[in-house]
Amino acid sequence: MACGVKALTNINIPSLEQAKEAAAVSRMKVCENCEWCKFSICRIVAAKHGKSKANIEHGIRRLSLSCPDGRWGPITRECVGCSRSTVVDDVTGFCKWCISKKKIGREHRISYTPRKVVHVSPNPFKGTPIRHLYFFLYPRYKESTEYHLDRLRKSIKTNAFNGKKICCVATDGDTLQDKYRGELDHIFDEVFYITNDPKRRESAGFVRGLKPLASFSNEEMICLIHGKGQQSHSHDDDTIRMWTEAMYETVVDNWQEAVRAMEDGYPLAGSFKSVGNFATTPNKWHYSGTFYWARSSVLFGNKAWQQMCNQWWAAESYVGRHFADFEGFCLFGDNTGGGSLYHPVTWVKLNKELKEWRKLKES
Repeated sequence: MACGVKALTNINIPSLEQAKEAAAVSRMKVCENCEWCKFSICRIVAAKHGKSKANIEHGIRRLSLSCPDGRWGPITRECVGCSRSTVVDDVTGFCKWCISKKKIGREHRISYTPRKVVHVSPNPFKGTPIRHLYFFLYPRYKESTEYHLDRLRKSIKTNAFNGKKICCVATDGDTLQDKYRGELDHIFDEVFYITNDPKRRESAGFVRGLKPLASFSNEEMICLIHGKGQQSHSHDDDTIRMWTEAMYETVVDNWQEAVRAMEDGYPLAGSFKSVGNFATTPNKWHYSGTFYWARSSVLFGNKAWQQMCNQWWAAESYVGRHFADFEGFCLFGDNTGGGSLYHPVTWVKLNKELKEWRKLKES
Protein backbone atom coordinates (compact mmCIF):
# COMPACT_ATOMS: atom_id res chain seq x y z
CA MET A 1 0.00 0.00 0.00
CA ALA A 2 2.85 2.39 0.86
CA CYS A 3 4.48 1.79 -2.52
CA GLY A 4 1.21 2.59 -4.24
CA VAL A 5 0.91 5.93 -2.45
CA LYS A 6 4.49 6.84 -3.29
CA ALA A 7 3.98 6.05 -6.97
CA LEU A 8 0.82 8.16 -7.08
CA THR A 9 2.65 11.07 -5.44
CA ASN A 10 5.52 10.92 -7.92
CA ILE A 11 3.09 11.08 -10.84
CA ASN A 12 0.68 13.81 -9.68
CA ILE A 13 2.86 16.44 -8.08
CA PRO A 14 5.18 17.16 -11.07
CA SER A 15 2.25 17.32 -13.50
CA LEU A 16 0.41 19.77 -11.26
CA GLU A 17 3.48 21.95 -10.80
CA GLN A 18 4.11 21.90 -14.53
CA ALA A 19 0.54 23.05 -15.13
CA LYS A 20 1.00 25.90 -12.67
CA GLU A 21 4.23 27.04 -14.26
CA ALA A 22 2.82 26.85 -17.77
CA ALA A 23 -0.21 28.87 -16.67
CA ALA A 24 2.03 31.43 -14.95
CA VAL A 25 4.14 31.98 -18.06
CA SER A 26 1.12 32.34 -20.35
CA ARG A 27 -0.78 34.62 -18.00
CA MET A 28 2.19 36.83 -17.17
CA LYS A 29 2.59 37.73 -20.84
CA VAL A 30 -0.93 39.09 -20.78
CA CYS A 31 -0.54 40.85 -17.43
CA GLU A 32 2.70 42.59 -18.44
CA ASN A 33 0.84 44.37 -21.24
CA CYS A 34 -2.21 45.22 -19.10
CA GLU A 35 -2.87 48.82 -18.04
CA TRP A 36 -4.26 47.58 -14.71
CA CYS A 37 -0.95 45.97 -13.76
CA LYS A 38 1.47 48.17 -11.81
CA PHE A 39 4.47 47.04 -9.73
CA SER A 40 3.23 43.40 -9.88
CA ILE A 41 -0.12 44.45 -8.40
CA CYS A 42 -3.49 44.04 -10.14
CA ARG A 43 -5.27 47.28 -9.35
CA ILE A 44 -8.72 45.78 -10.05
CA VAL A 45 -8.20 43.10 -7.40
CA ALA A 46 -6.56 45.59 -5.04
CA ALA A 47 -9.57 47.90 -5.22
CA LYS A 48 -11.89 45.08 -4.13
CA HIS A 49 -9.77 42.99 -1.80
CA GLY A 50 -6.68 45.03 -0.89
CA LYS A 51 -3.07 44.89 -2.07
CA SER A 52 -2.25 41.83 0.03
CA LYS A 53 -4.45 39.70 -2.23
CA ALA A 54 -3.55 41.42 -5.51
CA ASN A 55 -0.02 40.12 -6.08
CA ILE A 56 0.08 39.00 -9.71
CA GLU A 57 2.95 36.56 -9.09
CA HIS A 58 0.68 34.58 -6.76
CA GLY A 59 -2.53 34.88 -8.74
CA ILE A 60 -1.21 33.63 -12.05
CA ARG A 61 -0.23 30.30 -10.44
CA ARG A 62 -3.71 29.60 -9.08
CA LEU A 63 -5.31 27.47 -11.76
CA SER A 64 -8.86 28.12 -10.60
CA LEU A 65 -8.58 31.91 -10.95
CA SER A 66 -9.58 34.04 -13.90
CA CYS A 67 -8.51 37.57 -14.82
CA PRO A 68 -10.89 40.13 -13.25
CA ASP A 69 -10.89 41.95 -16.59
CA GLY A 70 -11.64 38.75 -18.54
CA ARG A 71 -8.27 38.50 -20.32
CA TRP A 72 -7.55 34.92 -19.24
CA GLY A 73 -9.68 32.25 -17.63
CA PRO A 74 -9.39 29.32 -15.22
CA ILE A 75 -7.64 26.08 -16.17
CA THR A 76 -9.45 22.79 -15.73
CA ARG A 77 -7.99 19.65 -14.25
CA GLU A 78 -9.26 16.37 -12.85
CA CYS A 79 -11.31 16.61 -9.67
CA VAL A 80 -9.99 14.26 -6.99
CA GLY A 81 -13.55 13.53 -5.91
CA CYS A 82 -15.52 12.80 -9.08
CA SER A 83 -12.67 12.55 -11.64
CA ARG A 84 -14.33 15.07 -13.97
CA SER A 85 -12.19 17.56 -15.87
CA THR A 86 -13.36 20.89 -14.49
CA VAL A 87 -12.30 23.90 -12.42
CA VAL A 88 -11.27 22.68 -8.97
CA ASP A 89 -10.27 24.27 -5.69
CA ASP A 90 -6.52 24.96 -5.64
CA VAL A 91 -6.08 23.64 -2.10
CA THR A 92 -8.39 20.63 -1.85
CA GLY A 93 -8.53 19.57 -5.50
CA PHE A 94 -12.34 19.22 -5.34
CA CYS A 95 -14.80 20.81 -7.77
CA LYS A 96 -17.70 22.95 -6.54
CA TRP A 97 -20.13 20.05 -6.84
CA CYS A 98 -17.99 17.77 -4.66
CA ILE A 99 -17.40 20.53 -2.11
CA SER A 100 -21.15 21.10 -1.92
CA LYS A 101 -21.71 17.36 -1.49
CA LYS A 102 -19.17 17.21 1.33
CA LYS A 103 -20.89 20.14 3.07
CA ILE A 104 -24.22 18.34 2.80
CA GLY A 105 -22.58 15.28 4.29
CA ARG A 106 -21.45 17.32 7.28
CA GLU A 107 -25.10 18.15 7.96
CA HIS A 108 -25.48 14.55 9.12
CA ARG A 109 -23.35 15.41 12.13
CA ILE A 110 -25.90 17.37 14.14
CA SER A 111 -24.27 19.67 16.66
CA TYR A 112 -26.67 18.75 19.46
CA THR A 113 -27.71 15.55 21.17
CA PRO A 114 -30.70 14.15 19.26
CA ARG A 115 -33.92 13.65 21.19
CA LYS A 116 -33.93 10.20 22.73
CA VAL A 117 -37.42 8.81 22.21
CA VAL A 118 -38.19 5.12 22.00
CA HIS A 119 -42.00 5.17 21.82
CA VAL A 120 -45.03 7.44 22.05
CA SER A 121 -47.21 7.60 25.18
CA PRO A 122 -50.73 8.98 25.65
CA ASN A 123 -50.69 12.73 26.23
CA PRO A 124 -54.27 14.06 26.42
CA PHE A 125 -55.25 17.71 26.21
CA LYS A 126 -56.94 19.15 29.30
CA GLY A 127 -59.49 21.01 27.21
CA THR A 128 -59.95 22.29 23.66
CA PRO A 129 -56.44 22.75 22.25
CA ILE A 130 -55.32 26.09 20.87
CA ARG A 131 -54.69 25.64 17.15
CA HIS A 132 -52.29 28.09 15.51
CA LEU A 133 -51.41 28.48 11.82
CA TYR A 134 -48.11 29.22 10.14
CA PHE A 135 -48.44 29.75 6.38
CA PHE A 136 -45.77 30.50 3.78
CA LEU A 137 -46.79 32.20 0.53
CA TYR A 138 -44.87 33.04 -2.63
CA PRO A 139 -47.63 34.90 -4.53
CA ARG A 140 -46.29 34.65 -8.05
CA TYR A 141 -49.40 33.46 -9.89
CA LYS A 142 -52.94 34.81 -9.58
CA GLU A 143 -54.78 31.47 -9.92
CA SER A 144 -52.81 29.56 -7.32
CA THR A 145 -52.59 32.50 -4.90
CA GLU A 146 -56.34 33.05 -4.95
CA TYR A 147 -56.94 29.32 -4.59
CA HIS A 148 -54.94 29.22 -1.35
CA LEU A 149 -56.50 32.36 0.10
CA ASP A 150 -59.99 31.07 -0.68
CA ARG A 151 -59.13 27.67 0.79
CA LEU A 152 -57.83 29.25 3.98
CA ARG A 153 -60.99 31.31 4.37
CA LYS A 154 -63.07 28.13 4.18
CA SER A 155 -60.90 26.44 6.81
CA ILE A 156 -61.19 29.44 9.11
CA LYS A 157 -64.99 29.39 8.78
CA THR A 158 -65.02 25.74 9.88
CA ASN A 159 -62.99 26.69 12.96
CA ALA A 160 -59.79 24.88 11.99
CA PHE A 161 -57.82 27.61 13.78
CA ASN A 162 -58.70 29.23 17.08
CA GLY A 163 -55.26 30.68 17.84
CA LYS A 164 -52.82 32.98 16.07
CA LYS A 165 -52.51 32.96 12.29
CA ILE A 166 -49.12 34.05 10.91
CA CYS A 167 -48.09 34.37 7.28
CA CYS A 168 -44.67 34.80 5.71
CA VAL A 169 -44.77 36.29 2.21
CA ALA A 170 -41.72 35.93 -0.04
CA THR A 171 -41.45 38.66 -2.66
CA ASP A 172 -39.43 39.50 -5.75
CA GLY A 173 -39.98 41.28 -9.05
CA ASP A 174 -42.51 38.65 -10.20
CA THR A 175 -44.79 38.49 -7.15
CA LEU A 176 -48.25 39.97 -6.58
CA GLN A 177 -48.02 40.89 -2.90
CA ASP A 178 -49.45 44.40 -3.37
CA LYS A 179 -52.59 43.00 -5.00
CA TYR A 180 -53.32 40.76 -2.00
CA ARG A 181 -51.88 42.82 0.86
CA GLY A 182 -55.30 43.87 2.18
CA GLU A 183 -56.72 40.37 1.98
CA LEU A 184 -53.69 38.91 3.75
CA ASP A 185 -54.06 41.42 6.58
CA HIS A 186 -57.70 40.40 6.92
CA ILE A 187 -57.02 36.64 7.05
CA PHE A 188 -53.92 36.64 9.24
CA ASP A 189 -53.11 38.17 12.62
CA GLU A 190 -49.55 38.88 11.51
CA VAL A 191 -48.01 39.11 8.05
CA PHE A 192 -44.33 39.69 7.40
CA TYR A 193 -42.49 40.03 4.12
CA ILE A 194 -39.08 38.71 3.12
CA THR A 195 -37.05 38.74 -0.10
CA ASN A 196 -37.57 35.51 -2.00
CA ASP A 197 -34.63 33.12 -1.82
CA PRO A 198 -34.90 30.45 -4.57
CA LYS A 199 -32.24 28.35 -2.87
CA ARG A 200 -34.11 28.16 0.44
CA ARG A 201 -37.72 28.50 -0.72
CA GLU A 202 -40.27 28.22 2.11
CA SER A 203 -37.57 27.51 4.69
CA ALA A 204 -36.40 31.14 4.45
CA GLY A 205 -39.08 32.43 6.80
CA PHE A 206 -39.60 29.23 8.80
CA VAL A 207 -37.85 30.12 12.06
CA ARG A 208 -38.95 33.75 12.07
CA GLY A 209 -42.56 32.73 11.47
CA LEU A 210 -42.60 30.18 14.28
CA LYS A 211 -40.94 32.36 16.92
CA PRO A 212 -44.16 34.29 17.77
CA LEU A 213 -45.85 30.92 18.28
CA ALA A 214 -43.08 29.44 20.42
CA SER A 215 -44.67 27.97 23.53
CA PHE A 216 -43.97 25.11 25.91
CA SER A 217 -47.69 24.73 26.59
CA ASN A 218 -49.00 21.21 26.24
CA GLU A 219 -52.37 22.67 25.21
CA GLU A 220 -51.24 24.20 21.91
CA MET A 221 -50.58 22.88 18.42
CA ILE A 222 -49.51 24.46 15.13
CA CYS A 223 -50.53 23.74 11.56
CA LEU A 224 -47.57 24.29 9.22
CA ILE A 225 -48.53 24.63 5.56
CA HIS A 226 -47.49 26.60 2.48
CA GLY A 227 -48.88 27.93 -0.77
CA LYS A 228 -47.91 24.98 -2.93
CA GLY A 229 -48.02 25.40 -6.71
CA GLN A 230 -46.32 28.73 -7.39
CA GLN A 231 -43.80 27.56 -9.97
CA SER A 232 -44.14 28.04 -13.72
CA HIS A 233 -44.72 24.31 -14.18
CA SER A 234 -47.08 23.84 -11.24
CA HIS A 235 -49.37 26.86 -10.81
CA ASP A 236 -52.00 25.50 -13.20
CA ASP A 237 -51.17 21.80 -13.02
CA ASP A 238 -54.19 19.59 -12.27
CA THR A 239 -52.12 16.99 -10.43
CA ILE A 240 -50.55 19.58 -8.12
CA ARG A 241 -54.00 21.01 -7.41
CA MET A 242 -55.40 17.55 -6.53
CA TRP A 243 -52.45 16.99 -4.22
CA THR A 244 -52.89 20.37 -2.52
CA GLU A 245 -56.63 19.99 -2.11
CA ALA A 246 -56.12 16.54 -0.60
CA MET A 247 -53.74 18.03 1.97
CA TYR A 248 -56.18 20.78 2.91
CA GLU A 249 -58.94 18.20 3.32
CA THR A 250 -56.99 15.52 5.21
CA VAL A 251 -54.73 17.76 7.30
CA VAL A 252 -56.14 21.27 7.79
CA ASP A 253 -59.86 20.47 7.86
CA ASN A 254 -59.18 17.14 9.55
CA TRP A 255 -57.80 18.82 12.68
CA GLN A 256 -59.98 16.74 15.01
CA GLU A 257 -58.14 13.60 13.90
CA ALA A 258 -54.82 15.38 14.42
CA VAL A 259 -55.92 16.20 17.98
CA ARG A 260 -56.74 12.54 18.61
CA ALA A 261 -53.35 11.49 17.26
CA MET A 262 -51.60 13.91 19.60
CA GLU A 263 -53.61 12.69 22.54
CA ASP A 264 -52.34 9.21 21.67
CA GLY A 265 -48.84 10.66 22.05
CA TYR A 266 -47.81 11.57 18.50
CA PRO A 267 -46.16 15.02 18.38
CA LEU A 268 -46.79 15.29 14.62
CA ALA A 269 -49.72 14.51 12.35
CA GLY A 270 -49.78 15.02 8.59
CA SER A 271 -50.62 13.38 5.29
CA PHE A 272 -48.54 11.59 2.65
CA LYS A 273 -45.95 10.31 5.07
CA SER A 274 -43.08 8.98 2.99
CA VAL A 275 -39.71 7.38 3.43
CA GLY A 276 -37.47 10.09 2.02
CA ASN A 277 -33.74 9.96 1.52
CA PHE A 278 -32.85 13.55 2.36
CA ALA A 279 -29.08 13.75 2.74
CA THR A 280 -29.39 16.25 5.56
CA THR A 281 -31.60 14.24 7.92
CA PRO A 282 -30.73 11.51 10.41
CA ASN A 283 -34.29 10.12 10.24
CA LYS A 284 -35.29 9.16 6.70
CA TRP A 285 -38.91 10.27 6.51
CA HIS A 286 -41.01 13.34 5.72
CA TYR A 287 -44.52 14.50 4.88
CA SER A 288 -44.57 14.91 1.09
CA GLY A 289 -45.97 18.36 0.40
CA THR A 290 -45.18 19.68 3.90
CA PHE A 291 -48.68 19.94 5.39
CA TYR A 292 -48.76 18.84 9.04
CA TRP A 293 -49.68 19.65 12.64
CA ALA A 294 -47.09 19.82 15.43
CA ARG A 295 -47.57 19.82 19.19
CA SER A 296 -46.02 22.99 20.59
CA SER A 297 -44.63 21.51 23.80
CA VAL A 298 -42.62 18.90 21.90
CA LEU A 299 -41.61 21.10 18.97
CA PHE A 300 -40.29 23.95 21.09
CA GLY A 301 -39.15 21.68 23.90
CA ASN A 302 -36.35 20.64 21.58
CA LYS A 303 -33.50 23.07 22.33
CA ALA A 304 -32.35 22.89 18.71
CA TRP A 305 -35.75 23.40 17.08
CA GLN A 306 -34.42 26.33 15.01
CA GLN A 307 -31.78 24.20 13.31
CA MET A 308 -32.32 23.54 9.61
CA CYS A 309 -30.09 22.60 6.70
CA ASN A 310 -29.21 25.13 4.01
CA GLN A 311 -30.75 23.26 1.10
CA TRP A 312 -33.96 24.03 -0.80
CA TRP A 313 -35.65 21.02 0.82
CA ALA A 314 -34.99 22.28 4.37
CA ALA A 315 -38.65 22.83 5.31
CA GLU A 316 -39.83 19.45 4.00
CA SER A 317 -36.94 17.59 5.65
CA TYR A 318 -37.39 19.40 8.98
CA VAL A 319 -39.47 16.64 10.60
CA GLY A 320 -36.90 13.98 9.68
CA ARG A 321 -34.18 16.11 11.19
CA HIS A 322 -35.81 16.48 14.61
CA PHE A 323 -38.29 13.61 14.97
CA ALA A 324 -38.12 9.84 14.72
CA ASP A 325 -40.22 8.07 12.10
CA PHE A 326 -42.63 6.60 14.66
CA GLU A 327 -43.39 10.07 16.10
CA GLY A 328 -45.16 11.14 12.92
CA PHE A 329 -48.81 10.05 12.60
CA CYS A 330 -50.13 9.71 9.05
CA LEU A 331 -53.62 11.10 8.52
CA PHE A 332 -53.86 9.90 4.92
CA GLY A 333 -51.71 8.44 2.13
CA ASP A 334 -49.08 6.49 4.02
CA ASN A 335 -46.16 5.89 1.60
CA THR A 336 -48.54 6.28 -1.41
CA GLY A 337 -47.59 2.85 -2.71
CA GLY A 338 -44.19 4.12 -3.81
CA GLY A 339 -45.57 6.29 -6.63
CA SER A 340 -44.60 9.91 -7.18
CA LEU A 341 -47.26 12.43 -6.18
CA TYR A 342 -46.25 14.54 -9.18
CA HIS A 343 -47.41 11.84 -11.62
CA PRO A 344 -51.12 11.61 -12.63
CA VAL A 345 -51.01 7.80 -12.62
CA THR A 346 -50.37 7.82 -8.85
CA TRP A 347 -53.58 9.75 -8.34
CA VAL A 348 -55.73 7.13 -10.04
CA LYS A 349 -55.10 4.95 -6.99
CA LEU A 350 -55.06 7.81 -4.45
CA ASN A 351 -58.41 9.26 -5.57
CA LYS A 352 -60.03 5.86 -4.95
CA GLU A 353 -58.44 5.76 -1.49
CA LEU A 354 -59.60 9.31 -0.85
CA LYS A 355 -63.20 8.36 -1.64
CA GLU A 356 -62.97 5.46 0.83
CA TRP A 357 -61.42 7.80 3.41
CA ARG A 358 -64.36 10.20 3.06
CA LYS A 359 -66.87 7.38 3.49
CA LEU A 360 -65.18 6.21 6.68
CA LYS A 361 -65.03 9.76 7.99
CA GLU A 362 -68.76 10.28 7.36
CA SER A 363 -69.78 7.00 8.96
